[in-house]
Order: sequence, then C-alpha cells, then structure tokens
Amino acid sequence: MQHASTAESTPVHSKGLVLARLLTTNIQHAMDSKYWSAAEEPDWSLHLAPLKDNIQLVLDIGTGTGSWAITQFAETHPRSTVIGTDIAPIQLLRVPHNVQFELDDCNRDWTWSPRSFDYVRICNMAGNVKDWPRLFRTAGQSTRIRGFIESSEDSILSGSTILGCPLPRVLQVWNLSIVLAGIRSGRSFHVVECDQQVRSMVGVGIEVIRTDHSWISYSERLLHNLLDDLDGVFSFPAQQLGWNPERVTVFLRDVRKAILSHGRWLGFRRTVVVGKVPQPL
Repeated sequence: MQHASTAESTPVHSKGLVLARLLTTNIQHAMDSKYWSAAEEPDWSLHLAPLKDNIQLVLDIGTGTGSWAITQFAETHPRSTVIGTDIAPIQLLRVPHNVQFELDDCNRDWTWSPRSFDYVRICNMAGNVKDWPRLFRTAGQSTRIRGFIESSEDSILSGSTILGCPLPRVLQVWNLSIVLAGIRSGRSFHVVECDQQVRSMVGVGIEVIRTDHSWISYSERLLHNLLDDLDGVFSFPAQQLGWNPERVTVFLRDVRKAILSHGRWLGFRRTVVVGKVPQPL
C-alpha cells in the first residue's frame, strides 16, 4: 500500500481487466462472495466505533464497490479523507474529492507510514485473509494511538431462523463445502463461527471495546442477489474441492430449489468488533 493524494475520480477499468485480474489470481470468490452481503441494507449502521467529528484519515479494507466509503462516510464527513482498497477495481468511477480507491491486497506488506489512520474498517474479508492476527497487527501499527479498528463480518454460511428446524440437507452440504474449501486454501470462510475477529484482535494487543452479534434474516433483495451470484460464490469452493462442472451444476440447481423453498426461514450471522489501539504494538 502506498499513500497517494486524494483524487477526484478513479481511473476507468474495463470489464475485461476486472475478469482477467479475478481469474488469473483465483479470487473470483472474493468479489462474488462479498457483494451479496447485507452491508447495503437500510438498517446497516454507518459504524459502531465512537468516532469524533474531526476524524481525518480513514482506511476501508475490502471497500468493494466503494458505496460505504462514499455515501456512508465521506459524504457525512467532508473534512475527512477516505481511502478504500480492494483486490479488484470495481469501484464507482465518480467519487467525492475526499475519496480515493486503490487496487491492493491486504495480505501483503503495508507501506503506509506507522500511525497514519484514525480509523481502519475491515469488512467482509472471510475467505480472503491468510493470517487474521497478522492483518489486525498490521492495522494496529498503522492506526494512531487511541484510534479505532472495526471488523464487520457477515457469515457466508446459511442457517435456519426456526429453532429446532434443521437446514435442508443440500444447504448443510453447501455450508460444509465452503468450510472445507476455506481450510484447504488456508483462507477461512467460517470467521464468524470461530470468533476469529475477537481472538485475533486480543491476541495482538488491541483492546476490544465493543462486540455486536446479530442474526440477519434474508430479505427479498438479498435472496435475489444470492440466487444471482450462486455460481460466482461457489466457484472458488468448487475449485478447491475438485468438483467438475457437471457436479457443480447439479448441486447448485438443488441449492437454488432449497433457497426458493425455504428462503423466508433462512438467515446468517453477523459479528461486528470494535478495537482501540491502546499503545504501540
């Protein structure tokens, strides 16, 4: 990561470049599995960290399309600078003067100056992070003393909202397949289920000041997005598990049927953890 001056607009990237980047680095799953998330639902909080109005520099790891960086932060904090990073250049092209986007992999060494940021937001990175303690340690070293790190994760694993009612078998296989794919790749998908955010923050000396656990039922829009993105979401697990295209097609057909039949009873877990940097790490 390299610091750059705030830009008024991001460069134009062709669809072909996006696909090439995703395909050549085997991260199609990262793009697709991140953007059917509930992060853009109306009840999604701006942030849970107790930020002051005079916050200056913000880093948004896993910015995705950049909608949070733009509409939910930069526009409400016009004196702040928001830098959004992601592995694929899929961000909006027209941005405010106080937003800039960079193509970057947070698993690599960061080159930001120590203590640069007032607030670091890390959102929906399950399946993308090799070493969670290292990620939070690096974020802590890049955040000012008494600055905040906020990690928000929506589980990609489905669950039933009805107590005592098990998931259809095909959705149980869906969950297990995703977990196994994460284990094989060394990039876990069951971050929420393993309480990875809290354990990693505490392990590197970040003071956890707030933890919020919630259960999110699928709205019609989220179900629609999930059904549209099933092939993309499952492409990486299928690759890791060695499934051939025919097996994937049959499996996803059954998954779609189960979601259409049980969608109103399906949901997922969300965990938001806010940490404070108490001292040099």
